[in-house]
Parts: sequence; C-alpha cells; structure tokens
Amino acid sequence: MTDTPENGPVIPTVQPIVELFTGGAQALWATTYTMDLGLFNEFLLARLGEPPLNIAVLADHWRLTTSLARIPAERADTLATVNRRWLLRGVRIRGAFHPKSYLAVTGARATLLVGSGNLSAGGLDDGREAFTTFRSGTPVGDAAIATWRSWMRRLVGIVGDTTLAARFQHLEGQIPSPAVATQHVPSLLLHNLDTPIADQLAAVVAESGVRVNELWLAAPFYDANAVAVGALLDILKPERVKLFVAGSTSVNGERLAERLAASGADVSVVAYEPDQFVHAKLIGILAGPRAWLLSGSANLSSAALRLTHAAQGNIELAVFAPLETDEVRAAFVPPGMTVREHSLRALTSLSFRTHPEPESPTVQLVTATALPDGRIEITTEPPWSDDWLLDDLTCHQPLTAGDNGRALTAGPLDGRLVQLLDADKQVLSNRAIVDDPAALAATLIKNSARSGGDIPPELHGADLDTPLGRALIRLHRNLTMDVSELATTTGTAAQRRPVASTVNRRMTTCGTASNVNRSPATPGRVSTTACGGAIRSMAPNRSSNCSRHSAPVPPPRPARIRIRCSHSSSTAHTINLTTVSTGRPGPGSRPRESGCVPGTSCAVGPPRKPIRALYGSIRSLPPGTSP
Repeated sequence: MTDTPENGPVIPTVQPIVELFTGGAQALWATTYTMDLGLFNEFLLARLGEPPLNIAVLADHWRLTTSLARIPAERADTLATVNRRWLLRGVRIRGAFHPKSYLAVTGARATLLVGSGNLSAGGLDDGREAFTTFRSGTPVGDAAIATWRSWMRRLVGIVGDTTLAARFQHLEGQIPSPAVATQHVPSLLLHNLDTPIADQLAAVVAESGVRVNELWLAAPFYDANAVAVGALLDILKPERVKLFVAGSTSVNGERLAERLAASGADVSVVAYEPDQFVHAKLIGILAGPRAWLLSGSANLSSAALRLTHAAQGNIELAVFAPLETDEVRAAFVPPGMTVREHSLRALTSLSFRTHPEPESPTVQLVTATALPDGRIEITTEPPWSDDWLLDDLTCHQPLTAGDNGRALTAGPLDGRLVQLLDADKQVLSNRAIVDDPAALAATLIKNSARSGGDIPPELHGADLDTPLGRALIRLHRNLTMDVSELATTTGTAAQRRPVASTVNRRMTTCGTASNVNRSPATPGRVSTTACGGAIRSMAPNRSSNCSRHSAPVPPPRPARIRIRCSHSSSTAHTINLTTVSTGRPGPGSRPRESGCVPGTSCAVGPPRKPIRALYGSIRSLPPGTSP
C-alpha cells in the first residue's frame, strides 16, 4: 500500500463555504450540475448578508427539473427565496450542463473556484473533490477570471433569459478591474464551447516538443466502452499509464483493460483505500522536465473531452495548469486516503452504470412570473392552449391571454412552485419556480434598514452581547440545522400529523399579516385553505376557487436538539440545547423551524440526522504559473 502525498509535496486545502459564503460578499455566481436547494436556502444564503447582493446559480435543466418534481406540496414554500432573493436558472442543452465554478466578489477582491464539486454538502464539504482557487490582483488569477467572465457572457446568451442578462451586466460592473493588463497572460481555464478539451490539451503538449513519459488518469465516470481514454492514448502516446479506480468507477472494465493493453504502454492500476467514491476528475501528464494537470468538471468521457457544445457534447470547464512533477502526482490521492496496487485483469469487475433520464414532459414551462396583482404570467413551448390550467400544487387557475398576448392566470396563485395541467387535470409540464421581478430588483439595491445578514434576524440589541446571543450567532453562521417536523402527542389523528402537513410553513412566520388570518370567533385557530387534500395558509383578500376552513394549530412542544459538530474527520463534539426564546420576535422576524405560534416561543423538534458544521477542507490544486 502506498500513499503518494508522503512521497512528495502535500497538496493544500481550501474551505469553499468559508471562502465563498461571507457576510461581506456583494456577488456570488455559480455553475453546477446538481444543487441542494435546501442547503442553499436554509444555510448558505444566510451567510451572505444583506443587499446589495447579486446571486445567480446556473444548473443543468434536466437535473433541476428532476429535483423540483420530487418536492412535495407541503415543502414547496421552502423555495420562498428562490427567484426572489437570488436567481436560479436551468441551462437546457442537448448534452449535460456540467461545469462547477464559483465566483465571489467581496469588496475590491474577486475569488474564483473551479473544480469538481457541485453546489451541495458533498460537493463543497468533501475532501474527495478538487478545486483550483484563483484570486484577483495576481496575473494568473486575473487572466482566469477574465476567461470565466467571457465564458459566462456566452452562457448567458445561450440561456437567452433577459433577467439573467441584466444581472450579469450588473455583475460585470462589480468584478474588480485587473491590476495589470492580462491580454498577454495565457489563461489556465479551458472550456469546450468552441474546441474539445482533449484537443486543447494535446495542442499544449505538442507545442512543448517533449514526449509524454507518463499519463495519470482518475475519474468516477467514463464512456461505456472507454472511448475517450482510447483517444487520449492515441493522441499522447504515453510510455507509461497509471490509472486510479474505486469500486464505484463507472466503466465497462473489460473494454477499458483492452484499450490500455492495446496502447503498448506500461500500465499500472491502483485502487483507492478505503474504497470510497472519489468525485475528482484529473488527467496528469508527465513529459521529461515538464508536467501538467487537467482538473475541473470533465469526466473521462467523449461528451466531456472530445465534443463541443455545438456537437451535442456537455458544457464543461477545466483548469490546465503547468506544475511540478511531484505536485501532479500528489494531487491524485485525496486527504486521508491511500492507494494499493490493482491488476489490469481486475478492471473487468467494473461495470458501466446507466442512469436513464425521465421522459421529457409534453410541454416545457419555460418561465413563470408573478404580476403585482398576484396573477402569474407564463411562457411555454409549444404555445399555450386555453384549456390548460396553472397549478401551484394546491390550487389551480385557468389561463387567459394578457394585453401582450402572453398567457396569464385568470386569478392569483400564491405558491412558489407551479406546473401546467391539461383539461383532465393531469400533469402536462415540468415544474417552474415563480419569478418575483420586484423582489429580485430590490436585492441589487442597498438596504439601509439593517445589516449583518449573518446574524439571526430574531436577535436584537442587547441580545447580541449576551453569552446566549453569541452562541446562537456562532451556530447560525456555522451549522446547518436539519430539523424534523413537530407532532403533537395528544388529540385527534388529524391533529397528530406533522405541523407542516397541517399548516403550511408560510404560516409559521410568527403571524405576519400577509400570511395568517386569525378568526376572531375562534381564538387559537388559523384560517387555511384546503385544495386537493393539502392544507395551506391563504393571504387575505385573495380570491381562489378553493374552499376555506379553519384548522387547529398544535401548541409548540418543548424539545431538545442534538448537534454534532464535525470540525475534522477525527474530532466531534456533541452539544445539547433545550428550547430557547430570546423574549420577543421583533419586526420582520423569520423563525427557522415550523411550529411557531404567534405570541409564543418557537420550539425546535428533534433532528432527522446529525447536524454538521460545514467547514470541510477540499484539495486546493496549485494554479501553477502561466505557460
């Protein structure tokens, strides 16, 4: 068993969440294949502070569609901040939208992370990913940020969304100007909008005029028959090949072994220990005194390496950095892992796993935009039909033509997540999150009412200086609270259901006038609306085709939460907290958990899973120097 880092330099680490999500940020733009909406809305967003704040996330359209389809009606309100405080757009192309990049602007500095991690807890908090960090104010950093900027400008054009374009124009004014001219500094970023990544990689090596001695390869996903690996072997003609695999590596192992054997190279295969999923994608090239490392989002597949976006490949983003030989070798073993020798024949145990995409819906719901009167304006592909209905998972409204000829609902809808139904009320389209143009515009304007968005809004004045206040601020900044729903222990069966199933979460905002109606005749009861078996709160003065009735609000139950703070892989602390009230909710307060009854303390229920401190360190690959 060998451990490469012990025989060479130790690769440094970066903490993406600490690096990117700070209260001083003015902008955060991200590209990702998949994302954890719950993590972003409930934890990461709170770290970013107050407006002006320009946040946009581009994700793969089909993965986003699949995620939204799985959200139950009673959880749809967890999307309350999406397309209101920050912008989310799916990128719909023939291949996969697969780049992982994060640009944060704080003051006069911009930080760009490019790597393998998606916008999720695993992608940002796991040592088995790899990122390269670029900072403005350095020649290499400014050149990379300039390339990212021009690449993003083209992505915005591909998406063709006016709201996204306007926010990108705003971002361009926020990115600091380079300290020195960068036009003569080659960028280390590679994308495949014009030229396949493999061709760009091969061109740099060929220009160096040196022969490739070693080719190192690691990726979790390949072509079914290892076509891309075969192409790399044909182009680079290495003398030796070192392949890193895990039991989860997805490839036809028999075909991969055949291609490696046919290359004529001396092949070495090593397996990660412990046998865990490693998501980093790396290609190392060692050629005499020269060495390069390709990292980023591209797997060892043709769609990632051999095709352009126009040729129906993926959209990928990579870093191709000239490094020292020992730095390249050290990058292939994640922290806390080793490798052991594996035979070429053992590759035959690997299999290619397919993940069939769900069938595309008949109709694409492209956009949904809230109007000032509460109605929703939509655009669809193909054009809408007058027998369709727009449904927000609890209520639906017929469509009518607006003054501009676009479709809009006949009446208001309150839900954040909508879909189209046909005349028989069968689902006809994908789901879409409703845009709130006024709220989005307000996020780009300075809010002088309050600052310090990384402080819980329920804390005020003297609360901040108490030991309890300081503890709550620390928990708020560094922990993600995954808390289950409250349930009463007595009463009828209907009363024993989880609170979020009885009363929509928007009703738990401690009685804001826009969401909760108290019935004067029935103190302690909240007016709700029943639509298709689900219960939800209704804003006053909104017409609806849904019948209204009252539902009891279960009283809060004292509870204890258990928090596991994983500061490192070897250290863990457990803290038990009982329910705490700071005495007053304060104006505009937003309790984080369900079960908050106006005028009472907000109890916190038992967690579904351990609560983790997201300070994880990920391999931070050296950006090298410009070639």
